[in-house]
Amino acid sequence: MAENIELEKEGIVYSGYLKIKEGSIKHKLPGGKTVEYKREKIDKKDAVCVLLYHKIRKTIILVSQFRYAVNDRIKEPLLEAVAGIVDSHDKTPEQAAIRELKEETGIRLKKENLIFLTEIFPSPGYTSEKIFIYLGLIDEDIEIKKTAGVETENEYIETVEIPVKEFYKSCSDGRVADAKTVIAGLLSVSNAHIII
Repeated sequence: MAENIELEKEGIVYSGYLKIKEGSIKHKLPGGKTVEYKREKIDKKDAVCVLLYHKIRKTIILVSQFRYAVNDRIKEPLLEAVAGIVDSHDKTPEQAAIRELKEETGIRLKKENLIFLTEIFPSPGYTSEKIFIYLGLIDEDIEIKKTAGVETENEYIETVEIPVKEFYKSCSDGRVADAKTVIAGLLSVSNAHIII
């Protein structure tokens, strides 16, 4: 925390699927004035995101599932890279990424085919969540499940395979509107892992 900011008090104000905390902050501004205020944050576990690239077919594999938070703002199902929470039994974000791939697509990706791209805070104005972003390279002709997910977590996921060029066009025209997926796509091209 910055030297000019002091977190005086913090407590949980809501605890359900999400946990919301409220903090009382004392902030010393340039010039010496001190202000006090409160902020709320969604206290979330870290997450992973894996953009799957099928090197043989030159396709991107995305998933589609119901997203309550944006359901009233979209006309078609949201297309996303595979993503999920880093659970307490995951030793590393990389391990969580490999687990999520199996859960959401049925793909058992080898560790050496998982390329770390970056880590981001997707919305630092209201959540503590950090997302570790990877590119997953599929270099063999494997079967990709059409539907997957963990039923006990109410996950009902469809996989969508689209040509690389169509994926990047979809990122530009808004058909792929999920930020972590767009970031993964941009970094995959800029680091020359995917050639369009």
